[in-house]
Amino acid sequence: DNILDHHDATKDISNVATKEYEIEVAIQDIDAAWHISGVVLEASGQKAQPIIIDFVLLDGIGTYGISNINVVSEILDEQCVLLKNIENSVYVKPFMKEIKRLESQQTSLRTLLEECRALQESYIQLYPQFLSGMLGKIPGAASKFEAIDQQWRNTIELIRTRECKYIPSAFSIIDNEEVLNNVSDSNKICEEIYSSMETYIFHMRQKCPRLYLLSNSQVLKMLSISKYPLLFDSLLKILFSGTRQFALVKKIKTNSLDIVSSSSSGSEFDSDDEEYIEGEEFSESESMSSEEDAELPMHTTVSLSASNASFGQNLDAIIIACKGLFNEQLPLLKEVALLDEKTKNILPLEIWVGMLERSITDSLLQVVCQQMDLLNEIWSDMDTEEVEHYETSVNNLRKFLFSTTSQVISISKCISFSHNIDANLRKRGFNGLEKILANIN
Repeated sequence: DNILDHHDATKDISNVATKEYEIEVAIQDIDAAWHISGVVLEASGQKAQPIIIDFVLLDGIGTYGISNINVVSEILDEQCVLLKNIENSVYVKPFMKEIKRLESQQTSLRTLLEECRALQESYIQLYPQFLSGMLGKIPGAASKFEAIDQQWRNTIELIRTRECKYIPSAFSIIDNEEVLNNVSDSNKICEEIYSSMETYIFHMRQKCPRLYLLSNSQVLKMLSISKYPLLFDSLLKILFSGTRQFALVKKIKTNSLDIVSSSSSGSEFDSDDEEYIEGEEFSESESMSSEEDAELPMHTTVSLSASNASFGQNLDAIIIACKGLFNEQLPLLKEVALLDEKTKNILPLEIWVGMLERSITDSLLQVVCQQMDLLNEIWSDMDTEEVEHYETSVNNLRKFLFSTTSQVISISKCISFSHNIDANLRKRGFNGLEKILANIN
């Protein structure tokens, strides 16, 4: 037979072969992206974006975590779209087995990444509480976290090996069932720890009701950054509405002299106590210089920062003042330490937050009472027949009114009145109310 007699059939076969070849190349290209590693490099002309798992050293923990989970998820989304387009082709039948395999790989890697994301968040959140001994207060929590810690370190060593130059392929990770099993088991243990911690947080709130202003996740976050006081401001502003900043300082002993260096936003506060030396203001992003010199000059400022990799360096910080929304400054009558001077352990959150609440209340109360005493003194001075003395008192009243709004005066009177009632009830019982009621009449 003449081949030209079969031209149409040959053309159809050729078209089918061409389409199938294009599908085969596309599938091979996607499959190659799963095998790129530290020893298998990306081929020239490869279209599919390689799936590279990057690692980052977890600050202060001493092991690694996956840093590009979101990026890998985006690559998987792109691959999913490509595979769906291929599946819609009429020429896909010979390659369905390969497509199903790639789809299964995608599902496995997505599951693993989500498990790793959840575990990393829990691991990073719980690790500082484990170091501080807080988990030791919850029955069984410390030993459970030790198991999680060891399992995570073993898992990272399992997938991040020297053989792949510490850049494993995506396929090698999902091909090892032990990795997914370890991560899944650790997440289940984390859920058990969090369940116990919810009970612990409930008891914390019973001791310090102000913690009800924070959600469970915010309380856990505050516990997890307790080693880094510089990060407290955002959560303290929720606990103490109307405050903008808190002044943290750190005592450093040298040559029998206490040098206190400013930390966080506390450098703008003045103190009459010669023990405190004003330092420069700095932000959370600044690095910590923790050099220990034999002798420090009197005005040396030691910067504190949350980027410090060594846990516990900032625990001896104390809160000495706070600043309001309109830059009004309130030095605290009693400084609030985050560290127990005797045991050198960090104070429980409910303890030092309660101490800070009482210190702010007492400091505000003193300011209010001083304002009311000043106002009462001005009113008393105006009760005179001497013209010059009266005019002086009127000028003093005018200055007071210009510097103190009527709302503040009214609130001050209410607070002062409540304080007097409280003080008299504590000292004399109900008999102490007679004098106050007589003054009202």
